[in-house]
Order: sequence, then structure tokens, then C-alpha cells
Amino acid sequence: MRPCAWLWGIVVLLATTAEGQAEGQTGRPDPARLATATTLFEAGQELVQSGRASEACPKFEESYRLVRANGTLINLADCYERVGRTASAWLTFREVAQKSREDGQDARATVADERRAALEPRLTRLRIEPGPNQGVLGLVVERDGVALGAASLGVPVPVDPGAHRIEARAPGHVAASREVRVDGEGRTVEIVLEALMPLAAGAEDDASASARPWQAPLGIALLSLGGASVVAGVVLGAVAKSRADAADCDETNHCSPAGLDDRGAALSLGNVGTGIGIAGAVVGGLGLTLWLTAPDDPADAALMVGPHGLTISGRF
Repeated sequence: MRPCAWLWGIVVLLATTAEGQAEGQTGRPDPARLATATTLFEAGQELVQSGRASEACPKFEESYRLVRANGTLINLADCYERVGRTASAWLTFREVAQKSREDGQDARATVADERRAALEPRLTRLRIEPGPNQGVLGLVVERDGVALGAASLGVPVPVDPGAHRIEARAPGHVAASREVRVDGEGRTVEIVLEALMPLAAGAEDDASASARPWQAPLGIALLSLGGASVVAGVVLGAVAKSRADAADCDETNHCSPAGLDDRGAALSLGNVGTGIGIAGAVVGGLGLTLWLTAPDDPADAALMVGPHGLTISGRF
């Protein structure tokens, strides 16, 4: 670390005390969170002072997550710089300056601005060019799992030195990934994405089918439920007819009071059976459609009709 940066680091650490944890907060934080954040903050300071900055940064990160204090944030930025995470330090000093000015802490904002300016010429940058993929519809490029907008491509963006994973994908193409190492203060590394290969004919359909392993089992289940409902509707209809035939009524449909009750009950039962039968037919039709249009492999299932009713067999 340069002497100037080292000196500023000492100033920051001496100026920021454990009581400074509550700075920059709107309202007083929960006492338990504040106690934990303060403990982590003090542990981070001790680790930095003993030359173990790599262990200190996670302490400051967790402390700031619990209580968003500007004093913690500037110590975190200083810690990032100490361990060589220059881009993270640069961005964090910028955040410190912004938040400190909002909270009326102009002196701290000035320190953060100066630290950030000193880091500017040391930043390592990565420029990702789409190359032959320029104009590919739906192109998505990710750096370390974070999607980059189209405007970010071709622009040198500050990154922490070290290895970074670049992934590219687009509909109808085989996804590609690579790891690139970015090192050297003040250096810009450029990579050009290789052309994404189109999917082989039918491969996209296979991929889509493999993403629907539920379809065949669901179709068979609905078909079974629908078939059972139709059978239940038929049975209820038969019971209703039998009860109507047994009612105390003559050939001219003149019924005794008991006969009228029986015929009324038979009519209601018949209506229920008809409703269940119709619903079963609809559900069964949906199940049959799902089953017939499902991928061949996922379930290896079969529907069999036997003397004991509907049976489903296969692997699920």
C-alpha cells in the first residue's frame, strides 16, 4: 500500500470508535443488533491493526449489514484496499462519501473522496466484447453470476483483481462459459466472446421436454380421477333410476306421497350423478391430452384398465 493510503487508513481507524457504530442511522437500532455489530466492528479493527486484514473484512461486512453506520463502511473500504480488492474499495469509498454528505459528515466525505481519487489510477478493468455474437437476439452475458446490460459490453469496467467467470447464452444456442484472470494495477484486460453455437435440430425440443417431467404423471393422475368420476356418475345414475322405478306410482305417474318423495330423491341423485360424470369427462380429457403430449422418458408410466378398475404403473 502506498504511504499516503496507509496514513489515511490510520487516520480513519483512530477517528472511528465503537460508539460510532450508531452514526448515519435513522432511529436507534435494536440493542441486540447494535451490540453484535459493535463487537464485530471492534474485532475487525483489532485484526487490521495486527496485520490480518483478510480476516477483518468479513467482520466489517457483517457489522455493516446489521447496523449501517458510515464509520463501519469507511473501515470496510479501507480493508478492501488493504487486501487488494481495489474495485470494491473504490466503489465503497464512493458510497461512504455520498452517505456521509447526506448525514452532514463532511470531513469523512472528504476523506473518502481523497481515498477514492487515489485508487482511480490503480484500478484493474475488464472489457467484454460480444464479438461475433453482436446482434444475437436474447443474448445474456454474466460476470460472476451478475447479468450485464447491453450497454456494459465494450466498456472497461473496474473489477477486483483475480479470476472472473464469464458466461454467455441466447435462445436457440449452446451456452458457453470461460474463466479469465485479470491482474495488474492500472491495466485493462479485454476478452472477446466466442461465437455461440446454434443448438442441433431437435435439441431445443428435447431440452423443453426434459423440463416437463411432471406432465406424464399429472396427465395419468387426472385421467384416472376423471375415469373414476365418470364411473361414479354412472353408478349414481343407475341407483337413481332404480329408486325411481321402485317408487309407489302407477302407470299414469300418479304417486303416493311416499312415491313422490322417492321420485324427488331419485331426480336429485340423478342430477348429482350427471354433474359428476360431466366433470369427470372434462378432467379425464385434460389428463388424456397431457399424457399423450408428454415426453416419452420421464415417467415410463402406463394406464391399464382391468377387472378391478383403472391401474397406473411405472416409475415416478
